[in-house]
Amino acid sequence: MIGITLKTLGWAFVGGVMPTFFWLWFWLRSDQRSEPRGLLTLAFIAGALAVPLVIPLQGIAFEYIADSSLVHVATAFFEEVLKFLVIAVLIMMAQKHVDEPTDYGVYLITGALGFAALENML
Repeated sequence: MIGITLKTLGWAFVGGVMPTFFWLWFWLRSDQRSEPRGLLTLAFIAGALAVPLVIPLQGIAFEYIADSSLVHVATAFFEEVLKFLVIAVLIMMAQKHVDEPTDYGVYLITGALGFAALENML
């Protein structure tokens, strides 16, 4: 078994999380309207929290689906649906801040970046 050291965790953070922070900063910097930073942070965290929900579902897909192409479709389906669901729940709880059609995209993309950050780190 590979030992997890602070150095390993540091490199995982630099390689997996830092690029998504850069993209999030770059993308939000160009946003003319400013969404509440706290809600964007929650969207990022919610997207990351979808990863532990997806992992067991992907394990089930690998265990019960024999066709490798279908396994990839199933795992991608689980990822996309759970990312959408966690952000949809967040948006429903914070409806007063979602006042323009483009806000949905802002929160969904922010959640997807959170998912990517944790997925890449793992």
